[in-house]
Amino acid sequence: VVGKVTVPKPDHVIVYIETVAGSYPATKAKIDQQNKVFTPFVLPVVQGSTVEFHNSDNLAHNVMGVGGDEFNLGSFSKDAVREHTFNKRGDVSLLCNIHPEMEAHVLVLQNPYFSKPGADGKFRIANAPPGDGAAPVRRNRFGRRNPMGQTIQLTASDGHKFSAYV
Repeated sequence: VVGKVTVPKPDHVIVYIETVAGSYPATKAKIDQQNKVFTPFVLPVVQGSTVEFHNSDNLAHNVMGVGGDEFNLGSFSKDAVREHTFNKRGDVSLLCNIHPEMEAHVLVLQNPYFSKPGADGKFRIANAPPGDGAAPVRRNRFGRRNPMGQTIQLTASDGHKFSAYV
């Protein structure tokens, strides 16, 4: 599946195929905290994956998950690492209760058929199974902690049509 999304911050977008038959292995991923910013802002993972939270700042941070999977990893200082395994599908907002301006998202998905667009908005979901289906596009309303969106149509390179949510 290839396409292009036109939004102000394409690095805050995830394009994914919502459901594909089968089960998929969990992976490990990483989010860093540096200069009071979570990086990346949005991280897609397959359900059951473990995310390592690193603190590269010279000050303490906290990582809390709100939404699909709620957790609190407590406060931790520079170079410390904490982990959380995401077992529930959906959008999990990440917050730091020490620095309320910090926010990021983990999008927990059923399968690995997802893509983050490049700076030009172009994306490719590699090895996507054939057929028509739903390919939501996830984007957050920046600084407001709630989604916004509209439905668009995507066409896969093989001509199949997908509905998308931006």
